[in-house]
Amino acid sequence: MLTVLSIAYALAPVRPDTAGGAEQVLLALDRTLTAGGYHSIVVAAAGSQVAGQLLPTHSLPECFTGATRQHAERRQRRRIEEALRRFPIDVIHCHGIDFATHLPDTGVPTLVTLHLEADCYPPAALHRPRTWFNCVSSSQRRRFMGLPAMLPEIDNGVPIAALSARHARRKFALALGRICPEKGFHLA
Repeated sequence: MLTVLSIAYALAPVRPDTAGGAEQVLLALDRTLTAGGYHSIVVAAAGSQVAGQLLPTHSLPECFTGATRQHAERRQRRRIEEALRRFPIDVIHCHGIDFATHLPDTGVPTLVTLHLEADCYPPAALHRPRTWFNCVSSSQRRRFMGLPAMLPEIDNGVPIAALSARHARRKFALALGRICPEKGFHLA
């Protein structure tokens, strides 16, 4: 049986009500793997709701600081190391922008889904042994030209039926996601 270790962004829970696209993609993959009879292990913040096996890291603080971020990344790394000791991991799949800060060097093949633009990642993070990358759109992939371990993109998409406004009285636009400069909410 294939065992997949999925690693979430350290500062967001993986739940159906989380607005982050990376968390929604991880959730969909976890559900699909589990339904297919595979062993899905997810390292994510406490309170995450996954179909597979959750290895919770920590409860999220109300206020994020540099110290709370570092604490979350240390807890994330310890849980990843624990999973690698306890389970016969076949592949690691990372979804967070912070993957390079907590992912140990292993011999396990690793896939990193890049959810942001190239300049959001430290250059050294994009050159790891036995690590491949994929983007969530063709326009994003063009910005990573020259990255030798790049796989074809898989277009990002999350099920929006549960988020639809069925009885809207006027036309509107809704933007959901983590509030941070790289998401571009200031442009919305």
